[in-house]
Amino acid sequence: MQPNVPPVAPTRVNEFFKSVSDAFAVNRSNAALFFFIVLFFILAVFVYYKYIRVRPKEAAEPKKPQKPQFVAGTTVNRLIESLFTGETSPEYIALKNLTNYYIDKYIENSLDALTINALNTKYWELVLYIINQKFKNGTGNLLDIAFSEDEKKIIDFAYLSNNLIMSGGTFNENSLDESLRSENFIKDHDIKFYTITSWLSDSLNEFTSSYAIERLQLEFENLVSKISIASQEKEISLKTRKLLLYEISKQNAGKPFLKALMATSEKIDRIIDAYSFYKYKTESGFSMTKTELLEFVNIENFLINSLRNERREELKSIAYGERYNNELVSLETEIINKECLLLSLVSLKARCMTEVNKSVKCQKEASAQSNIEFLQSKIEYLKNTLGIVAKRNEIEPILFMTKKIYKKIPDTVFQIIAKFIEADPQVFKSKMTKSAGLPDILFVPGCGNGIYNVETNTLILPEFPIKDYNELVISALALYRWETDDEGNLKRSFHSLKCNKRLSFASLQQAFIKDYVLFVTREKDGGGGLDKEILDWFKFEIAPKKGEEIRIEV
Repeated sequence: MQPNVPPVAPTRVNEFFKSVSDAFAVNRSNAALFFFIVLFFILAVFVYYKYIRVRPKEAAEPKKPQKPQFVAGTTVNRLIESLFTGETSPEYIALKNLTNYYIDKYIENSLDALTINALNTKYWELVLYIINQKFKNGTGNLLDIAFSEDEKKIIDFAYLSNNLIMSGGTFNENSLDESLRSENFIKDHDIKFYTITSWLSDSLNEFTSSYAIERLQLEFENLVSKISIASQEKEISLKTRKLLLYEISKQNAGKPFLKALMATSEKIDRIIDAYSFYKYKTESGFSMTKTELLEFVNIENFLINSLRNERREELKSIAYGERYNNELVSLETEIINKECLLLSLVSLKARCMTEVNKSVKCQKEASAQSNIEFLQSKIEYLKNTLGIVAKRNEIEPILFMTKKIYKKIPDTVFQIIAKFIEADPQVFKSKMTKSAGLPDILFVPGCGNGIYNVETNTLILPEFPIKDYNELVISALALYRWETDDEGNLKRSFHSLKCNKRLSFASLQQAFIKDYVLFVTREKDGGGGLDKEILDWFKFEIAPKKGEEIRIEV
C-alpha cells in the first residue's frame, strides 16, 4: 500500500502566471515604442547610404580585350601584302584576304582544327602562287628559278605573319636568315642539305638540263684532255719501240737474221691496230660479227703469238736477245692498251657530245607551262611527304610557323649524325648506299621526328622537334638503317628477339626506331633505358667492336 500524500495546493502556480501576465500588460506599450525606434533607425541608415553619403571614386577595372571582328582582308600583314603587291586578279586578291582572315582566326582561337587546316591549305596555295608568278609571262629565264628573301621565308619556314609567333618576347624576322645556314660539314661524309626553295631550284635545273649541260661540258673537256695525253703516251711507246729496233739493227748490221727480224716486226705492226680494235670491242661489251670474232681469236691465239715466237728465236743468236725481246713485247702490249684506251675515250667523247646536243635541244624546248607542271609535281610530293611525317608522329600537322626557330639547325644535325656514325659505323656502308650515294637532307616546315624517303634517298627533317633534335634526327637515321638493310638480316635478327617475336612489321619498325634512339642517346653514354636483351642485341649487331671505335669530326 502506498502512503497517503496530501495534494499540493495549486494556488502558488496560479499566482506565478498571474504575476507574469501583469508584467507583460504593463510593458506592452513600451515594447511597441522600442520596435518603432529600431525601425526608424534602419530606415535612416538606408537613406544615408543610398542617397546622402558621398561615394569615393572607384578604381577603373581593366577592360577585357574584345575579340576581333573578322572581316576578310582587314589585317595589315607586311609579308602577305608584300607578296601580293600590284596584284589585280580577283582570284589572287581573294587568296590574300582569306590568308589574312585565317591568320586572325587562328590568333583568336589557336585550337580550332578547321582554322588550322584552312591555314595549312593557304600555305600550299601561296607556294603555288609564287611559282606561277615566276613563269607568268612565259618569257625570260625558263631554265632557272630564283626566290626573293620574303618568298624564301614563306616557302621554307611557312612563315606567314609575326602575329602567329606566340612564343614569349619579340620576334625578329632576320633570325630566319641564320637558322638554316651552315658552313660546317662532316669529315669524309659529303651529306648535302637543302631548304625547299634550294631543292626546287636544283630540281628545276636538272629538269631543264642546265646542270646536265654544265656537267657534260666539263666531262667533254676532261675527255679531250685524256685523249690528248693517251695519244702522246702511245706515240712515245711507238717511238721507243722504233728506236729499240733501230738500235738492234745498228748493232747487228750485216747479220743474216736482221732482215727476217725486221719483216716479223712489220707484220706485228700491221696487226696491232686491228687487234686493239677487236680487244676494245670485247672489253666494252660491243657485239661482234662472226667474221670479226674469228679474226680476233686468230690474231690473239695464233698470229701475234707465233710472230713473237719467231722473233724470239731470231734474237737468240745475239747478245741480250732475250732482254730485247721482252722489252719489245712490253712496248707492244703498252701500245695495244693505249690504243684500247683511246678508242674508249673517243667513244665516250662522241656519246658525251650526243648528250650535250640532246640537253641543248631540251633547253630550247623548255616552256613556262612545263616548268610549272614539273614544280607542281614537286609540291605535291612535299604535301604527301609532310602528311607521312604527321601520320608517323601521330600529330595533327601545323605547317605554319607559330614559335621562334632555333639558330644554325644544320650544325646541330651534323653533330647528331656524327654521333650516330660513331655508335653505328656501318650505317653508310651498305650496298644500297654505295649504289645511290649518301642521302641528302631536306628541311621542311612543321613539327615532328624525321623520316627517310627511299625513292629520293632523302632524310626529311622538320624544322621543329617534338622533344629534341636528337630524337628528330636519329629517328630518320634509324629508318634509313632499316630501309638500307641489304639482305634483311638486321630485320630478321631484331625480329627474332623474344620481346619482338609477336610484333607486326609496322610495330617492329616502330620498336626498332624507338630502341635506336635510346641506344644512341642514352646507352652509348651509359644513361640506360633499354632492356638487357635489346641492349645486348645492339652491342652485338650495331656497336663497334672493341678497338674498332671511330671518332667523326665535324
